[in-house]
Amino acid sequence: AGCNSFLSKILLLNDHGISIAQPLAMTMMACTGEGEKTFLETLKNINKYGVSNEKLTLFQNDIPLMIFAKRKT
Repeated sequence: AGCNSFLSKILLLNDHGISIAQPLAMTMMACTGEGEKTFLETLKNINKYGVSNEKLTLFQNDIPLMIFAKRKT
């Protein structure tokens, strides 16, 4: 999430729907800045996902909120 690790159940639904269970199980390290708080708040709004060109995109309805790509080593 930032400096903490988290764990949650994820349910994949029809038509690329997704449900991320709340609350998340997390480590409790103190983190600087607002990035982790913003990331966790954004996860609450995710309700769709897509995979394309080796990227995972998480959406709120049809608005992309997060895009993840595999690191190239």
